[in-house]
This record gives sequence, C-alpha cells and structure tokens, in this order.
Amino acid sequence: MRALKLATLTLACMFVAAMADADPPDGPAITNPYFTHSKWRVYRDDATPIENVKTLLRKGKEKKPAVITLQPTPLAKRIYPIGPLRGDEPIQWAVKKEPSKEFAGVWDDVYASWSGLHGYVHSSWRATDGSKVHLRPTDDQFMHFVEARKTAELGRCGINFVHQSTTGMGHTLTNSRLAAAYERIYFSDCLVTAPAHQSFTEEWSDRTKDLYLAMAPTFFHSVGSSNSETMAITKLMIVGGYLPPKSKLTLKRNGLYPSALLYIWKAALPYDLPYDHEMRHRICYRALGREDQYAGGYGHAGGERGNLSLSFHRYDEIAHMRNMIRMAQSMRVLPPEAILDDLVVDGAKKVYGLKKSALVIQEPGQDVIIKVSTAKCYDLQERPIRVRWKLLYGTPGTRCEAGDEPDSWVIRVPWDDAMPEGRTAVALIANNGRHDGNPAIINVFRKRHDLPPSGVGYGDYKYDSPHANRRPVILDLQDRVVRAGETVEVPLRAIDPEGQSVEFHKRANEPGELDGNLFTLKMPQGSASPGSASQQAAAKAQIVTFIASDGSAGNSYSAKRVRFVAAPRIHAHIDSDSLVGPAPFKLSVSTEGSFSTDGDFQVGWEFYSPTPKRSPTKWDKQSHGKKASHTFTTPGLYEVALTVKNGKLKDRETVHVWVTDGPKRAVKGGFAIKGNGVWIDQTNSEASAFNNTDFGSNAEPVAHTFSLFNQSDSDLICSENAISIEGDHAREFRLIRSPRRRIEPGGYSLFTIEWRPGASGVRNSQVTVTMGDSTRTFAVSAFAQAEPEDAKPTKKPAKKESE
Repeated sequence: MRALKLATLTLACMFVAAMADADPPDGPAITNPYFTHSKWRVYRDDATPIENVKTLLRKGKEKKPAVITLQPTPLAKRIYPIGPLRGDEPIQWAVKKEPSKEFAGVWDDVYASWSGLHGYVHSSWRATDGSKVHLRPTDDQFMHFVEARKTAELGRCGINFVHQSTTGMGHTLTNSRLAAAYERIYFSDCLVTAPAHQSFTEEWSDRTKDLYLAMAPTFFHSVGSSNSETMAITKLMIVGGYLPPKSKLTLKRNGLYPSALLYIWKAALPYDLPYDHEMRHRICYRALGREDQYAGGYGHAGGERGNLSLSFHRYDEIAHMRNMIRMAQSMRVLPPEAILDDLVVDGAKKVYGLKKSALVIQEPGQDVIIKVSTAKCYDLQERPIRVRWKLLYGTPGTRCEAGDEPDSWVIRVPWDDAMPEGRTAVALIANNGRHDGNPAIINVFRKRHDLPPSGVGYGDYKYDSPHANRRPVILDLQDRVVRAGETVEVPLRAIDPEGQSVEFHKRANEPGELDGNLFTLKMPQGSASPGSASQQAAAKAQIVTFIASDGSAGNSYSAKRVRFVAAPRIHAHIDSDSLVGPAPFKLSVSTEGSFSTDGDFQVGWEFYSPTPKRSPTKWDKQSHGKKASHTFTTPGLYEVALTVKNGKLKDRETVHVWVTDGPKRAVKGGFAIKGNGVWIDQTNSEASAFNNTDFGSNAEPVAHTFSLFNQSDSDLICSENAISIEGDHAREFRLIRSPRRRIEPGGYSLFTIEWRPGASGVRNSQVTVTMGDSTRTFAVSAFAQAEPEDAKPTKKPAKKESE
C-alpha cells in the first residue's frame, strides 16, 4: 500500500515536470495562471485517436497489461439531453445522430484511475423520479482507461477526471507543499477526486476526526473510502454535458472545466444559504447525498463508509442534481477565477502560498498578519470583476481590510485562547456580475498539539488530538404534535463545549422559517372533505432537518430531523428538568406528554453513549416505567431514548444529555453582534465589507443582515427603539427587519438594514443597539455612484392632439 501511495505522489510530480518541459502546441494563447497554451488534448479541437495508451484490463480474476487506442464515441452513437430541464420532469438522455447545438454532451470527457482497477465511474445515474442517464458499458459515452504506467499521460490523453484512492491520503494532498503539484493539475483541466477515508471521519458523535490542516478548493474529496467519490464524478460528468458547446470548449481550452464544475456543485447544494456560507465549502462532501433515493440501493465500500457520516452531510439528491443541471444548461456566461498573489505572512510559519490556497501554521499566542494581492483574479470573457472576502469559519475576531496598494489586502487572525484547535478559513470570491466562481482559500491552522502525520504511510491516520473541536449539543429537540392549521414556534437550543456561539440552518425545500434560533411552522390546513388533498397534506408529517454549527473549524456540526405531526395515534415525548450538568449527573425523566389514542402504552428507556452503528437495546433489557432516572458518572455526550408502544403501534424519541467536567462556566453577559460571520466590536469606527458594515458601491438599494446574540443567562428584551440610526446620511439607511422581541439565553435573532442611495459620494451613518444596560455602536458606510448623463432617461415629447 505504501508503494502504491508513493507511486501516486510521484506521478503528480512527474506530470508537473512533463507539462513544464512540453513544447506549446500551435494555436491561440489561453488565459491560465500556469500555462500560456493548452498543453493537454482538447478533443473538440482535435478528435483524432490517441494510440499506444497503456492500461490494465481484467481477464477473469487477473489484471493484465494492455495497449489501447483512445478515441471519442462515434458521432452517430453520442447521447445528449432530450431537452432543457424544466419543472419536475425526469432527467433523460438519448442518442442524437447529429451534434447537439444546445448541449455539449460527454463524448469528449476522459476518466482515468490512478488506483488500477480499484475504482470506476458508475455506469449510470438514476433516481426514483424516473430520471436515468446511462453512460456505460454499452456504447461507452466517454473515454476511460486505467493509467497503469504511472507516467504523465494526463496532458497527452486530455484526462478530465482522476480517481485516486489510497488509505489515509486525504490530508496528505493538502497538508504539505505537495498541494502545489496538484494545483497545476487542476489548472490543466483535470479534477483529482479522492475519498477522505481516515483523514476525515464521522465515527464519533461528540466530535469529528479531522486531520486536514487546510481546505484546498482544487480537489473533490468525499466522506468515505475507495469508491465514495466515483458517483460524484458520474454526476459532474453528466452536468458538464448540459453546458452549451461553446462554453464547454472555452473552459476546456483554458483549463477551467474542473473549476466550473466545482463551482456548480457547491452553488447547487440545496440549502437556503448564500454561496459564501460554510455549508457549501467543505473539506469533503457526501457524494451520494441520500443513497436511499437510488433504486436498488448502493452497496459499494465507499457508500458503506459514507454511511458513518452524520445527517448534516446528507442533502436532497434529486434537488441537487436538478439545481446543477439548471445552472449548467444556462451557463453562457462563465464563472470567474479567484487567484491569490504576492502572499506574505508575518508572525507565523507559511507552509505554502499558491494561486488557489495557502496554509499558515499559527502557534499558541501568535497573531498572524497576511498580506495578499487579488490583482490576478480573472474572467475568461473579460467581464469586470468584483472581489470579496468571507470568513467561512474559524476565529471570529479575524479582520480584513484594504492595503496601501491597489488590489492589496491585509488579513489579521489573532490568537484566541477560547478557540479549539482547527482551521480558520478565509475565502476570496470573485464575482463577474453573474457568477461567484470557485473561491481561493487562505487557511490559518490553530495549533495546540503535534501536527497530524503525513498520511503517506498506511498507519499515518492513527492520530487523535486531545484538542479536537467538539460538536454543539442540541438540547431537547423532539417531534411535535401540531394541529392542522396551527402555527407553532420552536426555540432551538444548543450549547457548545468550548463556549462558542451556535447557529442553526435547515435544508432547502423543507417547511417553516428560521429567525436565528427560533423556528416557525404553520401546519397545512385540513379540509372537511374526507380524503381530500388538503386533508391528506394536513395529516402528513412535516419533516425538518435542523443543523447546528459552532463556526469554529468547519468540522463541528450536529443535526436532528424532527417530525411535526397533526394527529398521530401514538406519540413519545421525554420530559426532564435539565439535560445538562456536572458529573456525577443524576437525570430524572418521565413520559409526560406521551400518549396513545388506543389506550395505555408500554414504556422502555435506554441510557447510552451514542455511536453511529448502535442498535436499540432489546426490549426486555430496557428500563420500564413512566418515570426513570439514571446517573452519568463520566463527563461527555450521552443520549436518552424512550420507546412507547401499544400493540403494533410504536414511537421512539431521543434527546442528548451533556455531562460537564466541572461547574457551569461563567456567562459573558450582555449581547454581541455578528456581521457576515465576524464579530462587530465597539472599536468598529470605520465600516468594513468584511463584516457587512460597508454596503459597497452601488446605484441600487442594498440590504445586509446582522445577527444579535444573547450572551447573558437571562432573556434579552428588544424594544421597538432598540436599534437606532443616526448621522449625516441616516435617512438613507433604515431598519427593514427588527430582531424578535425576546431572545432566550444563548439564542440569537436577525435584523436587516437597507441602504437606499441618495446623493452621489460617500455616505456615512452610525448604528446604535441598546439592550437593557448594554449599548453597542458601529459605523455603516456606502458609496453612491453618480448616474452617467447618457444613462439618464429622456422625457418623451407629448403627443399632439391630432396624433
């Protein structure tokens, strides 16, 4: 295994050398930070066969070397989408004997495995709504082979997707200077995909095993092992086939086909969140989404490994695919590329500073200052670009401000003793007026322990940091009974073991609304007509997935799916005074709130440490009785399960219990405000785009939303005049959304300020937030663009009476 890993790493370095030494082919120059001309085959320009490609083929139970000719599928056998995707119609492709003028197809895509015959792209993608795209093995629609020689065939063969599966290798690619070699592969029109395997696992309910020091946006990594990412390759290939032919050709010539696909994957994830939110930019993804939506299931090793991930990694598979296809089929404007340049680090060790990613190691007590230029960001169609910086997660005291030179920036990441070990990820996002593009990311790793081993050796993932980031603990979130037509408000409660603020999210297309930590749902109204559609909708359970994040390191999520039911025949509810306390902690629970419409019910209790593969305790070994108690002697995360049953009717409910290792921590007191994920402190005398207090340079109204956190141990009451705006241009800034009147301890609410341009020039005001005895003030600013004379509408002459 070690030899295989070393061979794979050697391949990347050989490729870089080979591409650097190759003579540029004839043809126009391209826009690319590493190459002046395409040093890789673009089959849309040259579809001639490539001979003498060495590979491996399976002969019975043996693997035999072979030599093949690589060439596209014959013109008359190529498949294309049957039409643009509209509505909820199934996704279908068919043979088209003439080239499609609307869709690019997959005939020019090339896949190669760097793991021999170990992993392969799937023969088809299908879903329960009738969607199906069949890519192989009959009349293979894309070119593919096993690169057994381990030499630089990437450019010669025009490879677009590589499967690399070696044990523990996920963090190997991102934690060292080896990332530089792979970044050149990314810009040579090839996407390296791999499983995280033991580099990132979800095998513990209280924390994540995460050996990644950096997030490199030039890879696609998946939660799982071996084949866990091969379904993602299949889906991305299909999505690329929906691109307009001209768009795909431009991307492939310039080496940005992988970049566009990664942007589409992230932007299309079905969450009600902006593109620059942490939920879209992950170390690794669940390539399947939800395997239960695949007819026949998914039993590969990668899928089973992926099943260890917790529910926040899952998403609506069909919704994601449809979102990606809609983006691709309309992509005539191509995404821009965010590029880091002239990166200088003060106060810490720089491991590498590349075009798309940088890694800095922050020792305890170090304040890191990073200077960087964004002048090299570019757009293939030469559209004007605007850049912005976003703290995806990490130290919330991070600051970003413009430098002294044009396009220069200064990022400051202070050491914070309250933060656990992990990444601070600051994303550079380029926008061309239509798309954001795949970001570049600066990673500052907060070191509190020995760094993880390299991952080259077979056992180099056997590492467990004592400072690993702990998950937020979601408290007392249970299924609810809500009458048809009734509106219910559910305060969401969670605590973070390291004391960080916790934010909540939910998936797109799920019912209800979130205001900070308050969820509101109106149940569908019933109908007097038995069996009517409205009555069936009211009787159907409304299911919502709540996701909690502490925003510390991109690896600390908790989630729970909750059912809201109008009229269940049986319902389990756990009643308790408190679910948090120091060890030894005695918990008393009861079944108050539980019921069965068919009479009395039996009761079973379980008290345990949760694990992903745990099965419920057998009934005769559970505790019985409508009241129960249990003492937890060791600090940590536990779970209580209640099962109620009456004949064939049964319901089960669970809640988390958090047992601390000492007395309750002192409460900070008062309140705090976040803008764009960054704390806004009292020294915010100058507005900044990084925390949303600078509204930018615009000619149209702009609205920014802020989060108001209650950091005290009592309710925070927000009066009507809690937020005021004063200053020279206060009339241009107005509060269009107020925080809710009452915010629970540890909770948060949202408020929104809109700026409407007045006279041209710089516009400044001051926002004051007053809650009880506490007051916070911060500056807001904007720049109103003067309207060009030739853009002003002219008054039409009045019509004459005779007309």
